[in-house]
Amino acid sequence: MFKVYSYVRFSSKAQEFGDSQRRQFTRAQEYCRKNGLTLETTTFEDLGVSAWRGRNVDKGRSCARDDRHAQHPSVRTVALAVRLARHTAQGWANPAIPDDVQELAALLNLSEAATQLLLDGI
Repeated sequence: MFKVYSYVRFSSKAQEFGDSQRRQFTRAQEYCRKNGLTLETTTFEDLGVSAWRGRNVDKGRSCARDDRHAQHPSVRTVALAVRLARHTAQGWANPAIPDDVQELAALLNLSEAATQLLLDGI
């Protein structure tokens, strides 16, 4: 069975007082319930860290900042998802996306073409 981790992030400290954390965690719970997955109790968070236009990109990804865990498949999955989300925020033309697909394919033990088909279906 796959392990599913929640990754909660928002860009500004002002959002901390809103509904962002609860809403994102609730969506993760709903997704897991609908797809027969179990959500782990460990949650990764980047609260009040904006990576818009690449700023603070190194401050984010709290899950991958600890080198002792960076190569764990679960941590790599979260880090890749975050990176892919940031790289596709303005569309699929970002030149970094092929590297993301290649790394994701290696993690999933799939060809790059099969991985791209999965991404196209999202």
